[in-house]
Amino acid sequence: MGRIPFEAAAGIYGRSLATVLMLPERYAAVGQMTQRIFEAVLVGCLPLAPADIRFADRFVPKELVVRSGSDVLERLSYLREIAGTEQHAALIAACVDRLRLFGLSKQVNTLESVLHGLVQATATERELPDADRSIDHGARSIRACPGGWVRRTPEPLYAGAP
Repeated sequence: MGRIPFEAAAGIYGRSLATVLMLPERYAAVGQMTQRIFEAVLVGCLPLAPADIRFADRFVPKELVVRSGSDVLERLSYLREIAGTEQHAALIAACVDRLRLFGLSKQVNTLESVLHGLVQATATERELPDADRSIDHGARSIRACPGGWVRRTPEPLYAGAP
């Protein structure tokens, strides 16, 4: 179908059983979801998430993570069989529950945790001799740079990041 304007999304998703979440590669690599998941789920359209989306199982139930085109076809066939049943309703409810990941209170808690870690790391950094101006925190590291501190991390800064 291609790109659609925001105003048209609810109508299209409202008439659809499922949709495949297509993300730009740069989004998929870091687990950055778009608004399309909300648009689909909130009108009862089940989102199928390609397994190459980082943290896909955090965004959708594992039953909706797909690995290939044939996997998509098999999942759609199954979803047609259960359409309108309690199983279908339970899958939609599980998807709605996953949207809590994006809730403001979750975001605030995650940001506070990240900032607290940065403050502690900066305090520790200031205690180090000038010769050692970097700290390794496992997957995260902080280095001194001209003009201030720079956080280097492969993890996205959003709720649900480990």
